[in-house]
Amino acid sequence: MELRYGGGANYNMGIVIDMDAESTAPCSSYNVGVDASVNRGGADNIGNYIEVSRGVNNIGIWSRIGPFGPPSPVCTGGYNYAGVFEGDVIGTGTFTGNTSLPSDIKFKKNIETINNADSLLNLINAVSFVYKRNEFPDMHFDSLSHYGFIAQEVEAIMPELVKTSQLPALRDRDNNITRAALEFKTVSYEAFIPLLVKGYQQQKELIDSLTTGNDSALAELQERLDSTTNANAATIAAMQNNINTLLDRMAAVENC
Repeated sequence: MELRYGGGANYNMGIVIDMDAESTAPCSSYNVGVDASVNRGGADNIGNYIEVSRGVNNIGIWSRIGPFGPPSPVCTGGYNYAGVFEGDVIGTGTFTGNTSLPSDIKFKKNIETINNADSLLNLINAVSFVYKRNEFPDMHFDSLSHYGFIAQEVEAIMPELVKTSQLPALRDRDNNITRAALEFKTVSYEAFIPLLVKGYQQQKELIDSLTTGNDSALAELQERLDSTTNANAATIAAMQNNINTLLDRMAAVENC
């Protein structure tokens, strides 16, 4: 099916799907607004391809979670997701929002404590840079300065944090390639968070150890100083006693 829509109205819609809340379907029912499947041999299989342009504001997909529509009993107690993607997601441009990554222990094995965070972080070269916006317009880079790493440099040190991705090629309706596929490397920046946490902990342990060692050395030095001071005081007192004794003897001789 091919659907095209154009017009000069203020609000234009190519496809309208309405499954309103007045339906008597029970909360256990399974409701799907659009069900698309592409399962056949081919160079590229795309379930949903959307192009939007020439507007003041352009939105390719707008997904909201309700309830919306006429008042009616609302099913509750389940989850609410504006989108679910099972598999890798490649995007260009800027992402705005919050991310939460799976971290449940039931998904993990071979769990080991990081013991060399400091040494790894010392090998990483942090840089500032500006994206090549004009050379790669399909990546939708901005013109701002950024801080980060070079994927190839990180790959040489921690290859598990670097992944090779590909922006798929675009084809027209005659199956001609209008934009070649673009392969590029990505860095898992969130993986640096546990490294930084462990690096901080290791540095704090070192500082605490040095502080404790310095405190012990200072206490020992103070003890030696006090001992020396006490010994000197005793020596001075003995010398003063000898001087007094000598003065008494000299006075006795003078009186004879």
